[in-house]
Amino acid sequence: MGNGDGNLPLGRIARADAARGDGANGPCRPPRPSGWFYADEPPVMRRDSRRKRTVLAVFLGVPLLVTALLVGNLARYKGCYVMIRVEESSTLALRAWPVLSEDPAQAWADPETKTLELTRTKMPWTAIMAVHYSANSLGVRFYDGLSFSSTGRMKLPLTQPISWLVPGENGEMVEGVDNSARVLLGDLRFEGCTPQGRVAFKYGPARIVLEPGESWGILLVSDGNGIREISGDSWRQELEEAMVRGYPATRLMVTNLGLWPKAGVTTVGEGGHGW
Repeated sequence: MGNGDGNLPLGRIARADAARGDGANGPCRPPRPSGWFYADEPPVMRRDSRRKRTVLAVFLGVPLLVTALLVGNLARYKGCYVMIRVEESSTLALRAWPVLSEDPAQAWADPETKTLELTRTKMPWTAIMAVHYSANSLGVRFYDGLSFSSTGRMKLPLTQPISWLVPGENGEMVEGVDNSARVLLGDLRFEGCTPQGRVAFKYGPARIVLEPGESWGILLVSDGNGIREISGDSWRQELEEAMVRGYPATRLMVTNLGLWPKAGVTTVGEGGHGW
């Protein structure tokens, strides 16, 4: 029997002895079965076209879905955001006592009027939570920053080293922060907030939920045996003993200031516009 095209295995490419340039189904080539192609003809990539259309649809659809979710979440907060204040106070975190130095403040928050004034940043229109974090040693502030979240989830990198250059005795700039004297359990991780102003976060092994107006704090000291928490009625005495012995101590205080209106957020130098 002859070995015609009808006897070729499924998926095999049919070939012809015709010279290139002849018609696809001309006299030099046998009729082409449906779905087959000759070796010198480009195949029609139908599956690849469908795949590209699917990828394009996903690529365009995901941003639209995210935007819709953010807009829906913003509507639940009715033009407000949750304001959080985080204060880190250490006893021995200054290497040098600054004589004259620039205040590192990036924001001023007034709990009485629920107004927030920014100097170096703007509040994103999608923000539902703001965290004002400052660090000081014996009352001298060496860091101040403001962070925003559109989801209520955020990691505040407390363990990241802080640099604050101050003028030295001879006028040269010297490092003013001793990061090894900042006694911390790790980063502060916010897990979420609600339109009612409730906020949840984790610090070390503890998970805390604060209602509007509530605060939570922890006092840590690093002695010869490691890091331990100072608490109870004798915390003042224990802290004084640690300072006398030269042990560094750090208090971390987190305060939920509740819901603040975005209309009370202004940016210095831009006409005081609100959000």
